[in-house]
Amino acid sequence: MHYGIIAIGSRGDVQPFVALSLGLLGKRNRVTLMAHENFRSFVEAYQIDFHPLAGNTEEMLQAPEGLRLLQSGNTFRLLRYIHERAEKLQVRVNQDLWEGCLRAEVLVTGALGVPWVSCIAEKTGKSWACVQLSFPTTITREFPFAGFDYFNFPAYNRLTYQLFRSFFWREIKPAVNDFRRSLGLPVAKKSIFDKAESDHILTCYAVSPALLKRPADWETHIKVTGFLILPNRSNDLSKDVPGEWIKWLHRGEKPVYIGFGSMPIPDLALFTRVLRELLTRTSHRFVFCKGWSVLPGLPLDSRFLVVPSIPHEWLFLQCQAAIIHGGIGTLAAALRAGVPTVVLSIFGDQHWWGKLILKRRLGCHITFKRLSVEKLMAAVQNVLAPEIAQNLAGVACELNREDGLQNAVGSLEEYFLSDKEG
Repeated sequence: MHYGIIAIGSRGDVQPFVALSLGLLGKRNRVTLMAHENFRSFVEAYQIDFHPLAGNTEEMLQAPEGLRLLQSGNTFRLLRYIHERAEKLQVRVNQDLWEGCLRAEVLVTGALGVPWVSCIAEKTGKSWACVQLSFPTTITREFPFAGFDYFNFPAYNRLTYQLFRSFFWREIKPAVNDFRRSLGLPVAKKSIFDKAESDHILTCYAVSPALLKRPADWETHIKVTGFLILPNRSNDLSKDVPGEWIKWLHRGEKPVYIGFGSMPIPDLALFTRVLRELLTRTSHRFVFCKGWSVLPGLPLDSRFLVVPSIPHEWLFLQCQAAIIHGGIGTLAAALRAGVPTVVLSIFGDQHWWGKLILKRRLGCHITFKRLSVEKLMAAVQNVLAPEIAQNLAGVACELNREDGLQNAVGSLEEYFLSDKEG
C-alpha cells in the first residue's frame, strides 16, 4: 500500500512521522512524506520519498512578530498569527498537498493537516487517518481540554472541547470552504472534528499510555499507541559526537542540559542574563543545545558547552537534569532516559505537558514569561530530589517497554485494510 503522510509544523512535528514512515516501509509499504521545504535533507537522509510543501515554520517563528507572541505566551494569538501567515501561502500549499496526495493510495496526517487532507480525501475517495502527537482534541468527560483545567467534572470537561472546536472552526472555516469550492465540493456545514468523528476516522494519539490513559468514553477508532521513536541508525549514538565534546562531558560532574529544539527563545536578553546568573550562582556545569535559537553573546565559561545539535537519546544519559521547552519529542526522550526535567514552556501543548509532569512528580514546570534565575535554580534543585528520581525510574521502564511505532503501524494497516475490504 502506498501511504501519503502529511507532516506540517516544526522539526518536532516532522520527526515522529519520519519514524512512522520507516515503520511502514519496514512492512513493505510505499511512503511519500509531505512536509515543508526546509525538511527535505532531513527526510531524504532516511531514504524516504519526499514531496515538498511551500512554507517554512522556522522563518515564521523567528520573525519579530512571531518572537513577540512567543514571549507573550498567548497560545491563541500565536496560532492566529501562524494561521494568518500560512494563509498567504495556502493556495500554494494546497496545490502541493493535492499533487502529493494524488500519488498515494491512503493518507495519514498530523493534526494541522486535517482541514485540508479531509477535503482532498473526500474529493478523491481516498481513506485517511489522523496521527496526533500531543494533547487530546477528542471529547471526553474524564478531563478538560488543555488550558481549561480550572475545574474537572464531566459536563464542564465536555464543554471545554466544544468551545475549542467552535473557536478553531470559526477561524479556519472561510479558508477551508474556499478550498472546498476550488475542488468542486459543497460548503462544509459541520466542523471538521464533528465530521471526522461521525465518519469514524481513525485517530491515533502517539503518546505513551503511561502519561495519557485512554478515556473509557472514547470509541474504538480512537487509539493511544505510544510515542513514535525514530529508530537509531547506529548502535553507537556517540560515534558522530566530536571527541572534544565527549571529553568535556566526562571531565567533571554530570551537566545540566538546556535546549529548546525547534522553538526559538522568545526573550534573548532575559535568557542570556539567566544563563550568566546560573553560572555565577551555582556550581553546575551546563550543556546548551542551540537548535533553532539564534543567541548572540553566549557566556564563555569552562563549565558551559554550546553545541548546535546532539542525539538526545545519548546525551540525556550523560546529564543529571534537563531544562527543556516541553515539546513532546524532547520530553519523551528525557522521560525514556529517566533524567529529571524542568519544563520551561513557551506556548501551546508545552504548558499542558509541563503541568502534567509537575502533577505526576516527574519534574518541575515554569512558564517562560515567568522565568527568573531564582525560579530556575529552585526548579533544578527540586527535580534532583530522590522522590522524583524514583518516580522517573518507574515511568522510564514503562516507556522503554512500549513499542508505540509498531502499535501505530499495526493500527493503520488494520484500519486501511478493513476499509479497503469493506
